[in-house]
Amino acid sequence: MQKNIKPTFDKIAALLKDDWQDDLDMGEVLSEIEHILPDLLSEDQEWDSMLIDYEPPYLMRVYRKLEISKDKTVYINLHYFFSPHFDEGTSIDNPYRKNKATATEDLDSLALYHPHPWAAGFKIISGEYTQRIGHAKELGLKNKPAPGPEQIQDAGSKYAFNDPHTWHIVLPKGTSPIMTLMATYIPQNWNQVGPKPKNKQRKLTPIEKDFVLKKFQDAYPRQKKQPPRINRSRLRK
Repeated sequence: MQKNIKPTFDKIAALLKDDWQDDLDMGEVLSEIEHILPDLLSEDQEWDSMLIDYEPPYLMRVYRKLEISKDKTVYINLHYFFSPHFDEGTSIDNPYRKNKATATEDLDSLALYHPHPWAAGFKIISGEYTQRIGHAKELGLKNKPAPGPEQIQDAGSKYAFNDPHTWHIVLPKGTSPIMTLMATYIPQNWNQVGPKPKNKQRKLTPIEKDFVLKKFQDAYPRQKKQPPRINRSRLRK
């Protein structure tokens, strides 16, 4: 761990609750993570990756584990949602090209409506999507609640899931790709499950992973250290 981020780790440890029924706020955890994200992004080798293409919306995920304390672990997830209109402007393979039906049909009927197996805080870095949120009476994938009305989430928006009964569906808007930051944590007794793909998801290629990291490094640039000021009056003596 870099020495300059330890104070933030201590703040995050104080925010993380042992039991999900306590007053957990993953939005506050996410805000603290943003303070140290530029330093964490500089450690390229510490990040793992995954292509999520079993259900739309399709995205690339780059993530890393943070051992905040002995019994508290947080994951940071960097998400790059592909544009259904193939306008991401890169040579990276867009999954929508393989299944053009998902780019032309109503994503509301195709996108994955799901609960989260972890508490989570989210921030939209660029792009825009709407989401529909539901609240189940019981845990488990069979207890699907009715989704609520659409909520707009655009660049700068933040929200958090602090209750395992929460479900949501994400519906990308416009022709631009979307970038989001997600911090996750599993308190004791969370006991929710999430959907799992039939086939194992592959890691990103080195080119894909570097592409995502570079996008987030641009969004969270590292502050350059200022050189020490020289006392020129002493030099003249």
